Amino acid sequence: MRFNNNKQLFIWPFRLVILGLFLPSYLPAQQIDSGTVTLIKNRIIELESTGYPVPDSVQKMLRSMNPDGGWDGIDYKSVGVSPWPPLNHLGNYVLPLAKAFANPQSPDYRSSELAKAIHKSLDFWLIHNFTTQNWWEPDIGIPMTLCNIFILMGNEITYDEFLRGLNQMRGSYITQTGQNKIWRAGIQLEIGLISYKRGVNNLIGAPQLQGQVRISARNNSNVLLMDASRLIRLAADTLKAGLLVQPGEGIQPDWSFHQHGDQLQFGNYGLDYACSEAEWAYILSGTPFQYPEEKISILRRFILNGLSRVVWKDRMDINGLGRHAVYPNFQLYCGKRLLQLLQLMTKADPSHASEYQEVIGFNKGESSQPRFLKGNNYYWRSALMVSRFIDNYMSVRMCSKAIQSTESGIGENLLGAHLSDGATFIYQYGNEYKDIFPVWDWHRIPGVTSYGDKELPKIGWDGLHNEDNFVGGMSDSLFGIAGMFFKRDGLQAHKAWFFGPDGLICLGAGVTSHQDYKVLTTINQNLYAGPITVKKGGATTKLSAGKSINGYNIKWVYQNGEGYLFLQKENVFVEAIKQKGNWQRIHETSSSKEIQKDVFNLWIDHGSTPLNSTYAYMILPVKNEKALNSFAVNPAVRIIQNSSSLQVVEFTREKLLQMIFYRADSLKLNNFTISVDAACFLMIVQNRSTLKVTVSVPPELSNTVHLIISGHYNGEGCVYYSQKKQTKLSFILPNDPFAGKSESKILYRQ
Repeated sequence: MRFNNNKQLFIWPFRLVILGLFLPSYLPAQQIDSGTVTLIKNRIIELESTGYPVPDSVQKMLRSMNPDGGWDGIDYKSVGVSPWPPLNHLGNYVLPLAKAFANPQSPDYRSSELAKAIHKSLDFWLIHNFTTQNWWEPDIGIPMTLCNIFILMGNEITYDEFLRGLNQMRGSYITQTGQNKIWRAGIQLEIGLISYKRGVNNLIGAPQLQGQVRISARNNSNVLLMDASRLIRLAADTLKAGLLVQPGEGIQPDWSFHQHGDQLQFGNYGLDYACSEAEWAYILSGTPFQYPEEKISILRRFILNGLSRVVWKDRMDINGLGRHAVYPNFQLYCGKRLLQLLQLMTKADPSHASEYQEVIGFNKGESSQPRFLKGNNYYWRSALMVSRFIDNYMSVRMCSKAIQSTESGIGENLLGAHLSDGATFIYQYGNEYKDIFPVWDWHRIPGVTSYGDKELPKIGWDGLHNEDNFVGGMSDSLFGIAGMFFKRDGLQAHKAWFFGPDGLICLGAGVTSHQDYKVLTTINQNLYAGPITVKKGGATTKLSAGKSINGYNIKWVYQNGEGYLFLQKENVFVEAIKQKGNWQRIHETSSSKEIQKDVFNLWIDHGSTPLNSTYAYMILPVKNEKALNSFAVNPAVRIIQNSSSLQVVEFTREKLLQMIFYRADSLKLNNFTISVDAACFLMIVQNRSTLKVTVSVPPELSNTVHLIISGHYNGEGCVYYSQKKQTKLSFILPNDPFAGKSESKILYRQ
């Protein structure tokens, strides 16, 4: 990984299950020419030496170095994790100095004074045996950083340093799966480059081991004994084999990414995976090891259809971050890394450079949003819906019995129990939730129905699961529906999100709990951004910082370009208060220094032990309070039904009907009747001569749905019954791994 100087903070192991690499038991010695090795090394230096420190920074590091080659301020005795302080010696000092030494644009390029200091600091590291409780640093983090330093320093690395370095890389052989395997393969490829023309070396450098090595890639723990050419070839083949789409861990058929089970992992593992593969695709291009087009195509589609969709104006959506949301500036960090990745892909995949540049331009504010990113997309493998319009971004993330919620581990994400319980985030400017996490009330994550005063559930590597499998969504690429029967810890609710042309309608039905705790549905909790306008009864009130208001007669609320319209009477609470906290409450090794932020809170209070409570509200981007009030007076939306069996809305101007059937049921409207024989998501767009019908089912439910619609229609899968004047429409929806994917059909009026 070459985009992040502080790798140990943000990159952690993958467990992606990928196809094993099958090679013959005997590998003939096919030497690689020195020109190819030089080209590959130079490309690594090109990428790795970017961001080299300026001379003042170099001199500051040299002056602060102790006589023994170490630095004050690093806890070399620490064995902790997340992060491991001793690795700062290599990552924050030796590596940046090596960048300044290796980059021809650097004023310190090939400086003898700098080389002497690097040797001293490297010797300090190599003579010690710093240890940690986490396996990742000795197996991957240390070897990866040492390899980069060695390649940057080139012939300056002595044979003794090389051998001692190899000794610290003894755990980096190619094994494991997913991104761990990709990292290990990259390390081994670099070891091969460093070892080139140095002979075959074991971990203590015995030159008598320069012979042929019989090895299988299924059991390749002896790769450090291999001839350099063979090792480079093996590692390159492993890297290319790791780029595939599959239903296990890794890139999913819907272009989301899973790691640690059936869990969405865009922001940490997925982004690291894409960055690693893109780097090697560029580094190896034009060599005998270059990636074939079918592999580049997979990487391209994952980056453009997956990662790029969850970044809005330079920041990654919280729903994509995973457990690493607990690090300061992590939304921006992920967004910046995506832009670097896209820029690199213009070199690795030059025939599609214009698409990557479009995404870069939009996120930098230099151009409009690319057409291929606009609209609605449902990631059925990960229970994530993303809706992108011209001026706003909204998303919903859910979990089921099969799809797990956000994990917690090694002291990270201590309070994120509800991050996948229907978390709903709304963006216009991108910074609406900037580093809000230390002061968040984690009971009140936007979009979630939860207990407001009960201790948060404990979570681990498996996250939490919903106790029901009715979780899913559907999309026709413009609009969409997400829904779940949330059920956990004695609380249940039928929750629905309807993404339409005017905004997002949120419905809840059957909100029930028999435990004596307050139940809340949170609408938003983001940073306060100026006065809040509240329409209560017939009066409009401005709410400044430090103020709050509540009541059953609140009609709408406006803040910072977002309108919140209540479609039924609710017990609404609005606050603009100062909230306190610290990073340590969500990440045990972070700072305990108190932080204060002004926070906007908006929620519905269902009271204690609610029985079949409901809610109905709409979120819509508007320019000002006047526009919101105008829409409230003449809303172009209609709630047709909101119950535990059926939730239906209509966007009246577009004649767009959106429905969630929790079981076989019928819906009678003024102009026609619809019946379904199974639980499903259903959307109908009515035109003069056609109906566009889109259907999906939750992945764990039956994939066959039959609709009966009053009237005479022709089209694929249609059968007309003249006596009843009804049309039967059948959908045979995809099975796993495409279970949950939407299907659309056009019906023609007769």
